[in-house]
Order: sequence, then C-alpha cells, then structure tokens
Amino acid sequence: MDNRLTAVKMKEVGLANSIIAKRLGINIGTVESYVREVKETASQKLNVENCLGCGKEMEKKRSCQHFCSRTCRYEWWKNNMLLSPSKAVRVFKCKGCGKTFVTYGEKERKYCSHACYIKDRFENEKRTL
Repeated sequence: MDNRLTAVKMKEVGLANSIIAKRLGINIGTVESYVREVKETASQKLNVENCLGCGKEMEKKRSCQHFCSRTCRYEWWKNNMLLSPSKAVRVFKCKGCGKTFVTYGEKERKYCSHACYIKDRFENEKRTL
C-alpha cells in the first residue's frame, strides 16, 4: 500500500503525526504534507457543485449551499414543494375549477388562484340574479 494512503488512513483513525511517521519510517513533515494534500483536494471537490435549480456549475461559498441564486431556489421549491418534509405542505382540490393544487402553510384554502376565486364567486352571483 502507498505510504500516502496509509498515512491518511492512520490520521483518520486518530493517530498523531509523530506516531504515523515512526510507523511508516518517514519524516513528520512528509506526513503533514500528505494529510494537507488530501484535505485540499477534498475541499476543492466540496466547493464545486451543480445548482439544483438550473443545473449550472457553481462554486459553493457555504457547505449548505445548493442553489446559485435566490431565483433558482424559489423556482425549485415552487416546483418541488411536495419534497419538503414540512407538515405545512397540503394538497387541495380547487372549488372553482376542480384542479388539484399544492399549497404551503394555509389550512383552509379553497381556490388555486385569485382568478379562479373571482370567476367562481361572480358567476354564482350572476346565476342567482
């Protein structure tokens, strides 16, 4: 097995650099450089990712960043609301047009849109007159 790989695995287990150097018969500075190289390449891999919204490659500024912009984030969540683990995501059937729609937060929603509400409300008033 390569000394580089062995040194990194021993470091992951929790051994000190001096102990690794003695066991492998190499210099402590060499062990430190092996570990540093692995950390740098791992952090470079973590810093580049594709945006979940548009799919473009982006450089991550934070480890929890998944979108390249606020617009992509809003659009993705609007289209993938059912993937949310929140209990506030609800599915309703529109009273006006009969379409099934998904909403976030509102418990008593009856219409899928304002236009559907206006159409249903004022058509019912015309029918009664």
